[in-house]
Amino acid sequence: MTAEQAQATPLLVRVLAEASRLAQWQGDALASLDPLDPAGIKTDQNWCKGRMVAVPQIPSASPDYILSGDWSGADGLPVMPWVLATPWAFLLAVVGYVQDAWTAEGRGGLLLGLPAGQHAYQPTEIQVLVAGPDGAEVLCGSLGGFLLRVISRLNMALFPFEPGESQINTRLSPLIGELLRRKVWRYREGLSGEQGFYQPHLYPELLSTLRLLSRAR
Repeated sequence: MTAEQAQATPLLVRVLAEASRLAQWQGDALASLDPLDPAGIKTDQNWCKGRMVAVPQIPSASPDYILSGDWSGADGLPVMPWVLATPWAFLLAVVGYVQDAWTAEGRGGLLLGLPAGQHAYQPTEIQVLVAGPDGAEVLCGSLGGFLLRVISRLNMALFPFEPGESQINTRLSPLIGELLRRKVWRYREGLSGEQGFYQPHLYPELLSTLRLLSRAR
């Protein structure tokens, strides 16, 4: 594609705009990142601004600095150490913790619904709904989209590419089954004509650890 071609103009403009933006920071030193805590206990150190998270199912290209997207390496660990040492499992366990906290406070709830026709252990897409104190439910998109927004809000980024919402949903599907098998999550069948829901099924020790970590942040 040459500059003489009209269709090249928008691409060239975006490239020049990005180059100009990057040039403003050319003299700024990059903030250093502490190495990862492989046990996952130091959450402030692992889940910090500027950290990268490997896309689900992709091992870390730099185990000391990039959170891994793979969960197979911790297969032999008990539940709590497995969750803490497995970034995507930890993130989904925190979602379960938030569900539990909202329910306990009686301020509505965060619901994870499974649309009809999907398998609970290998879902195509999980819906995120927020229920108000009056019971009214508002659909807020899919679990994949929700997690992408969480990571962005933490000022973190995905590696080695920025996946779309549907890609995240697809790549997380086998991990949902692992969370059910390990009883970090559980699935409740819906009544006739209603969709089922995922709920936290956290061991007391794991729940206690997540509480302590949330207070430490």
